[in-house]
Amino acid sequence: MREGREDVSPTTEDPVELANRKPDPYRHILVALDFTPHSSHALALARALELVRLHDSKLSLIHAVENSFYPDLGYDPLMIDPGEFAELDQQIHDQAVLRMEQLAKSLDYADVQHDVLWGTPKSAVLSYAASHGERSEGW
Repeated sequence: MREGREDVSPTTEDPVELANRKPDPYRHILVALDFTPHSSHALALARALELVRLHDSKLSLIHAVENSFYPDLGYDPLMIDPGEFAELDQQIHDQAVLRMEQLAKSLDYADVQHDVLWGTPKSAVLSYAASHGERSEGW
């Protein structure tokens, strides 16, 4: 047993029995999509659908939209309205919502949840997994 892990207790079960035990089924699968032409989201989705159908589990699709970079307008020689950045961000978000809805509808699976989140992909995936994770919904 590794030190520092209080939540793990030593087992007295036979190692061969443990190795041959069927793993618990997935209950919730999260797929993060970036919608870039070079992404392999079709392959990831195909595998996720295979797993959710096999385990009769829930599928969540997420996409992260980052806020645009706002230049320091005091030093920018161009006069740019900061509202234009917010409008562009909202347009990108709205397009991602539509694309995600179309994608979710195109999948032949009933238990699909989808969401478009603000933030970096890393923070969006981690916060979504933490808020919808094992303790609240049984991933």
